[in-house]
Amino acid sequence: LQRARQGDRTNEARIRKVLTLMANTMIDKDVGAMNQVNLKPDWSEPAREFPMFAQEAALSAFSRAAVMFDDTAYRRAADRVYSFLRDTMAAPGGGFYASMGLSEGEPGVDKRQYARETAQAMSGLLAYYDATGVVEALQILKSRGARLAIVTNKLTGLSQQLLAALRLDRYFEALVCGDTLPQRKPDAAPAKHACRVLNCAVGDSLFVGDSITDVETARAAGCPVVCVRDGYNHGTPAEQLGADAVIDSLIELL
Repeated sequence: LQRARQGDRTNEARIRKVLTLMANTMIDKDVGAMNQVNLKPDWSEPAREFPMFAQEAALSAFSRAAVMFDDTAYRRAADRVYSFLRDTMAAPGGGFYASMGLSEGEPGVDKRQYARETAQAMSGLLAYYDATGVVEALQILKSRGARLAIVTNKLTGLSQQLLAALRLDRYFEALVCGDTLPQRKPDAAPAKHACRVLNCAVGDSLFVGDSITDVETARAAGCPVVCVRDGYNHGTPAEQLGADAVIDSLIELL
């Protein structure tokens, strides 16, 4: 990808051919994960083993290729791997599970959590967020004077680590977590507390979420709410969550 970015047409053709082949054969059609290996030279028999390093590599490559080549097929491939990490591999506390396998032996998710695999997931997610405009949107919002906070049910320590690893902590002035107050989302208290920290009236705020819990939190607090379509919606289409609007990217907030 780096050589293609520098104008090497031979490498561009090669990487596009490989990425297209991998998107069609190596991303599992059932769970959306990137296979570690293929058992046949014609790429017709993926092994159905999904270690985290393969997800990091796939998410990073497809996200960057989608932007570099303006190719929606690569964006769809990145979305599928992202959804696998979000829906299957994300642990409740903010980390990520080690791997998943659906071949022989004991199929399922290896729910052990290691720093290495969590770091690999974060690396892939950072590339995805860069490609989908999250960082750009946060930068522009801050430059326009917006005051930003995060309201989450994850614990403070893990939330701080995740934001720092993704280099997103610099954009937020308040972090309200599951252990900040006695109440948690969908109670209104965390959202109202964030507004107090930001010195912002609830009615002048906008809650951006991705789940029914976020919508219920915003409604309880009395502020408008927008849902991002490709988020942690637990299988419920964003259009059915009852938000005031649904967007595909944070860029649409600008």
